[in-house]
Amino acid sequence: MWKTLGHEKSIDIISRGIDSGRLSHAYLITGVKGIGKTTLAVDIACVVNCPNQSSENNACGLCSQCTRILKRNHTDLFVYDLEPTSDDIQFVSSVVTMEQLREDFLKQIYRKPFEGMKRVFIINSVDRMRAEQSNLLLKTLEEPPEDAIIILLAENVEAVIETIVS
Repeated sequence: MWKTLGHEKSIDIISRGIDSGRLSHAYLITGVKGIGKTTLAVDIACVVNCPNQSSENNACGLCSQCTRILKRNHTDLFVYDLEPTSDDIQFVSSVVTMEQLREDFLKQIYRKPFEGMKRVFIINSVDRMRAEQSNLLLKTLEEPPEDAIIILLAENVEAVIETIVS
């Protein structure tokens, strides 16, 4: 049920992580606008939370977990954007300021999943983050909770601070 078109290498990396039980706690997805970064991130959220996952690591797309994630109406899916464009608004559940990111993200990241298997945090525009916003993420990326996945999206990887990229 991967809705992502192309990105076979990225899908393969995620599938191998699931197969080996070594799914990373964070992913950085980069590329030009419209390439499918958000679609891939939402697909990852479905795959890690679908109770009917196939042997090929595909989400079913039909269960309550999948349908609610696809509608961005799931209690364990958080989508943040610091500077959304008008095209991004339909995908973003929270347009946030630095203070809101600090309050909400840090409060939510350490909670256990409410109904899914993993809490998934999609943070768009990390290439447009100011230094204090990037530093806020660093501690969490260095010491992540076990049952959360952080997916960072950026158009320009060179604009993302090096410690986040690594």
